[in-house]
Amino acid sequence: MKIGLYISSSCAKDPLAYAFANLLSEGLGNRVQTLTRHDKLDPTLDLVHILGGNDLYSCRLISTTASKHIPSLYSPLGEILPWTNTQSSMRFVLQKSMMKSSQAIHAWSRTEQNYLERIIQCVDLVFIPNAVVTQTISKEDMCDKFIKLYQKIIDTHVEMAIDRGLRQDVYSLFQIGLDYNLLQDNPFIGGVTSRIQTFSEEQWRHIMLYSYDQGIIDYIHNALERLQIRIPLMDIRQIETFDNSIRQADCNEETIQTGNAIDIVYATISKIIEDKKRGCPLLSRYASCYKLLHNADYDEDKLVEMLKRNHLFQKAKKLMTDMQEITGLSEGFIPALLYSVPNN
Repeated sequence: MKIGLYISSSCAKDPLAYAFANLLSEGLGNRVQTLTRHDKLDPTLDLVHILGGNDLYSCRLISTTASKHIPSLYSPLGEILPWTNTQSSMRFVLQKSMMKSSQAIHAWSRTEQNYLERIIQCVDLVFIPNAVVTQTISKEDMCDKFIKLYQKIIDTHVEMAIDRGLRQDVYSLFQIGLDYNLLQDNPFIGGVTSRIQTFSEEQWRHIMLYSYDQGIIDYIHNALERLQIRIPLMDIRQIETFDNSIRQADCNEETIQTGNAIDIVYATISKIIEDKKRGCPLLSRYASCYKLLHNADYDEDKLVEMLKRNHLFQKAKKLMTDMQEITGLSEGFIPALLYSVPNN
């Protein structure tokens, strides 16, 4: 775990907050990399923790971490409390923006926790007391709680750790799990095998958590079994995370009902298109679509007519291109009018 620790100017000026920052930095040991305003953000950081700060730079830092797909934790250190916040209303707006943009917020007192619960929602809030001023927690226990909190944030937002290269390898394993016949494609299988055998335990943790979130963990297990690849033992269900809407999502795949295949194919395609408006659809939806296009006996012309009538034709064409990349869906199973020649 590699943590970027940013000590804001307001934190550095407050003796109590600065003592807390130094204590935390010492407790993290070689896990920590102290950040300054002049540093270029290290893209290999697993998380950035911002201590204090109600200025434009701190706000910009949280935005930068998000653009680099790095989760962030924000500790206001009491600065947000109304009786300590003597800054302008603009400063308060910046603080609220930082809290909404970070993946989690740390409160160092019950008073601060109660206040934050009243003014902001939809952000994970965690109370860890300041060992500098209280005897309810030791310095060692405080640092240990932060290390566990960092891991919990990283695991909850694991999709941020999946870069383009790792995502492609997840897609490759997904495809092998979907289609046993891919084992006959020696160049493809050889390339996938050589890459995944170099993965670290942390990378496998990310892949398995992400696959679990996306509802495709069984396909990944199938692929690993087919490739005869052994990975570090881990029980994904025992990994502690914040309540995550993705994890609670219904990942059940559609089933083909006799005599109703065309409606189910259309409903599955339109559901994925609708999900794309709100973000990234679960990969389990693509698995459902893949199986339907392979196995359902439906009228392709009627499907295209339904899509055009509901103004979904162009979006469906784009979806078929996505299906090729994600599931490996071949041209022969794509309705002719929905097929687009891949860009070289």
